[in-house]
Amino acid sequence: MALRIRHIRLHIGISIAFVLIFVPAIASIIYIYSVETREGAEAVASGFLDRSTLTAISQTIDAITPVEAVTTEVAGFFEQVPDDLGRTDLPRMLLPVIREHPRLYSLYVGFKADGRFVEAIRIPEGARYFGPRGSVVPAGAEYVLRVISRGAGPPVETWSYVTPDGRMLSSETAPVVRYDPRQRIFFQQAIAAPDKVVLSNPYIFESTGRAGVSASRLVGPKAGAVAVVGADLRLDGFSSFLKAAAPGAHGTAMIIDDKGYIIASPEIGEAIRRVHGSFAMLRAADFGNDAVRMVMAGHSYSDVAIRGHFRLADGTDYLAAFAPFPASLGKRWELFLLVPSNDFIGPLGQTTTMVMLFAALILVTGLMAIQVLSTNIRHSIDELVLETERLRRLDLGGEVRTTSSRITEIITLAEAVGAMRSALDSFVRFVPRTIVKELMATGRGLCLGGENREVTVMFTDLVNFSTIAELVTAQELTLKVSEYFQAVSEEVIAHNGTIDKYVGDAVMALWNAPHATEDHTARACMAALGAQCRMAEINRRWAEQGWHRIAMRVGLHTDTVVAGIIGSTEHMGYTALGDGVNIAARLEGVNKTYGTGICVSHTVYDAVKDRFLLRPLDFVVVKGRSEAIRVYELMAALDGNAGMVATAGQHEQARMTAAAFAAWVRHDYLVAEQLYQELLDSFPDDALAALYVRRCDHVLREPATAH
Repeated sequence: MALRIRHIRLHIGISIAFVLIFVPAIASIIYIYSVETREGAEAVASGFLDRSTLTAISQTIDAITPVEAVTTEVAGFFEQVPDDLGRTDLPRMLLPVIREHPRLYSLYVGFKADGRFVEAIRIPEGARYFGPRGSVVPAGAEYVLRVISRGAGPPVETWSYVTPDGRMLSSETAPVVRYDPRQRIFFQQAIAAPDKVVLSNPYIFESTGRAGVSASRLVGPKAGAVAVVGADLRLDGFSSFLKAAAPGAHGTAMIIDDKGYIIASPEIGEAIRRVHGSFAMLRAADFGNDAVRMVMAGHSYSDVAIRGHFRLADGTDYLAAFAPFPASLGKRWELFLLVPSNDFIGPLGQTTTMVMLFAALILVTGLMAIQVLSTNIRHSIDELVLETERLRRLDLGGEVRTTSSRITEIITLAEAVGAMRSALDSFVRFVPRTIVKELMATGRGLCLGGENREVTVMFTDLVNFSTIAELVTAQELTLKVSEYFQAVSEEVIAHNGTIDKYVGDAVMALWNAPHATEDHTARACMAALGAQCRMAEINRRWAEQGWHRIAMRVGLHTDTVVAGIIGSTEHMGYTALGDGVNIAARLEGVNKTYGTGICVSHTVYDAVKDRFLLRPLDFVVVKGRSEAIRVYELMAALDGNAGMVATAGQHEQARMTAAAFAAWVRHDYLVAEQLYQELLDSFPDDALAALYVRRCDHVLREPATAH
């Protein structure tokens, strides 16, 4: 008599099929693939290291060779025409040479007898301040002609700013002359080796404080030391090709000398640090990377290339390579490359094809077996899937689908889905559907009423909305407001916030409620910056269409408030209540006084000051509070999306504002007025600076009303 099985445990049937079919198949595929991948990865890694080594060394030599060649050429010229060393226009003779060789940072001549020094310097790209006094670089200036003369009196150092064609724009003198070429590395090495061009070890350039190397040569060694010609090359120029030479996604590339000191590395800039007030090279063995320290601990300089495998304590495998520079360079330097073995997958064409075919065969076999086992349950599962999708969308209309399955789990699940449908049908009569969907997505239940919770509240509003509404058609106004709401809402949701409500043209949003959100203050700041960027793009598009531009103001505040479901029996809603909400709303309006776009409280500042650029605005008393609170302007992020990262100008603007505001706070109004005026001169459109200039002027003219 056949035994009829009414029910079967679902997980038992699936487990049996999985164990008998997929586990052996997947294990076999993983084994074959891992063996082949390892061999292929090692082959690719070795070839990549060889190519990277050759390229990086060649590019380094290509960068240094022109510097040495120019030094030889200029020194040779002065040996043929020594009288030209005494010409008064000697600095201008150097200018065409440095102009024709873009790799040169500077070209100079130092005199042994009296320490006289002439130099032509290429002003670093993007430099706003330069020279002994940190003066503003004149517009159009690309070079500096520097002259140090020594006579009977104190030495005089002159800096002349010139255009590429040699036209002088301005000049200045150093307040104190401390530089003596005879005490510098390039001069001493040239004197010690009179018959050749000498490449210095890295040192700090006196004119910029940046690290570099110098090529120098003595002029007239046979007739006695007359002068030393030198040319400088900045080491930060090596970073680009060293970064490109770094193998793999997590590789390291650096140039080191025979004592293990770093010459150049993109990870740590110039590899020079300040120690007790002076500059010192950084050893590769002291580098912050565990893998670099481990490899360098057992390495010593070799004239031949070295390659090896290393493993950290955590089991990570690394491939390291050391390649010496050619002896013709005159330096015992090495190129050091280090890369995790896992960064290379390698060309595994045959293996990949074999793995794919084998996996496809296993998959087909498994699918056939599962098809046989799932024939009796497929229809019921499909019906339950459709029903749960309806519940997910809160589509509670129509009849409840039933199941004819004889599997215990499916029957129990169908009953649970029916009970859930009935419960949701009742629940949505009291709580808005948007809140219910949120709760279903997060899996976190909320009880009726409120709870104390720290939240970040954002309020946005449109500037002069009522005035603009009178100037445009209803259709145009609707389109504009819809685009504005869409932009703000998308940014809030993208940064894990919750739209609380729309009130007229204002948006209220919350972070860390109803569900907990990690780092909610920073997320709110990113949403505010993103919304401003979106509004700027929308305004550009509107301007092209001939529409009015609309500016947006934002207020942000982090505080403990009461968050929960409030309302009546007829309508309920999730929101936040309390003083913190009121402060955020007031901060949005504070922007109008200071001409800013995003105003934040001190609690926001404390939470994000290490990740965002902010500047102080004032102490303000918001409605509902007797004590003044410090408020700030959120200007930009310090890293992240390129469209929201602070520019050099914004950094300078924030720095100047902080200094001026500090003077204002300590009631030093004369200094404050001067600093805010300097800020206004540098940033003529800064409404905050203009406001404080007027305030300071008013206080200074009427001391009795001092702040």
